[in-house]
Amino acid sequence: MSDNRDHTIATATVTSEERPYGVRINTGGHTLRGDEPVDHGGADTGPAPFGLLLSGLGACTAITLRMYAEHQSWPLVAWMSS
Repeated sequence: MSDNRDHTIATATVTSEERPYGVRINTGGHTLRGDEPVDHGGADTGPAPFGLLLSGLGACTAITLRMYAEHQSWPLVAWMSS
């Protein structure tokens, strides 16, 4: 097994866009938005950073379960996590 420490898995660029907290996020050829809700001083133009983090963890879990089910030839039609 080789040890390739220079292998980049993913990158993201975050740019301030709207005042006071809106940001544009570019990653893997996709553009996302982030912001804070109005009651925290933002404009609510996108999910708050914690919501984006939870979304990433949820997506990773869903994809991993799907891949494992396919590897085991288990019939996984759909599921939801919250």
